[in-house]
Amino acid sequence: MLAGTGNGTFAWSGPNGFSSTVQNPNVGAAGIYNLVVTGTNGCTSNASTEVTLDEQTPGATAQGGVLNCNVSSIMLVGTGNGTFAWSGPNGFSSTVQNPNVGAAGIYNLVVTGTNGCTSNASTEVTLDEQTPGATAQGGVLNCNVSSIMLVGTGNGTYAWSGPNGFSSTVQNPNVGAAGIYNLVVTGTNGCTSNASTEVTLDEQTPGATAQGGVLNCNVSSIMLVGTGNGTFAWSGPNGFSSTVQNPNVGAAGTYNLVVTGANGCTSNASAEVTLDDQTPRATAQGGVLNCNVSSIMLVGTGNGTFAWSGPNGFSSTVQNPNVGAAVPTT
Repeated sequence: MLAGTGNGTFAWSGPNGFSSTVQNPNVGAAGIYNLVVTGTNGCTSNASTEVTLDEQTPGATAQGGVLNCNVSSIMLVGTGNGTFAWSGPNGFSSTVQNPNVGAAGIYNLVVTGTNGCTSNASTEVTLDEQTPGATAQGGVLNCNVSSIMLVGTGNGTYAWSGPNGFSSTVQNPNVGAAGIYNLVVTGTNGCTSNASTEVTLDEQTPGATAQGGVLNCNVSSIMLVGTGNGTFAWSGPNGFSSTVQNPNVGAAGTYNLVVTGANGCTSNASAEVTLDDQTPRATAQGGVLNCNVSSIMLVGTGNGTFAWSGPNGFSSTVQNPNVGAAVPTT
């Protein structure tokens, strides 16, 4: 509203052909407005005024951030010359210049200047909760393998725990104890991923047994009998050695067997081969035939079976046979 004063009638003129005889007219255009007041005596008086346009916006900007497994709340940063009005996800609203928020989404800011002009800005709060994807792999300890390497994968830092208070921050540590090993991988966003693996112990022995035998005057060679789950290694008298499971031998003595399983564990056994070459110690006793004695009994002694032979093709398997023929004399 233009405000005119004076004692008389009013005549306004201004931009865009504006004219008015109202003392205090409303105008909507910037520019120079001229007023002529005419008194009842015909005398005039002039005045002018300027209407200016202030439409400068308050220059709003907005800045968000990232929520993650470590960061549950971030501060929105708003700038601008005026008052602040934020709106966002889940019905969020605030007139604070830099409010704290805990939900991901788009946040809108309206800054209203003292001249009533507004400026808008928006920003996004994102949520990074991707886990680092941990995996863990163990292995088998045995009589040949006393240490194995745990294999961990994942995008972040590593923390292993396991039997006997074991802990390590190495990605792929070496371990020597059987049991369950747990892995926690922590990503740069603070999110964690868990995995576990087992290290087992295979120390089962292959269960060796060995069996020998007896050599004698009829048996010059016997077969050693070995059992067990694995490979065979025999050793014995006179530098004997063999990798055959059941070798043939011809010497008396102690034979040692080592069976080695696929897990490297060994089992020992031994067998004895004895030699029985003791003679049965035969003795024989005859007698005298005469005109009164036509038959006598031969007397044989010894430990075993008996085989007699004599004159006239005599033969007998009886220990003490009766005979009636004398041995010819020369």
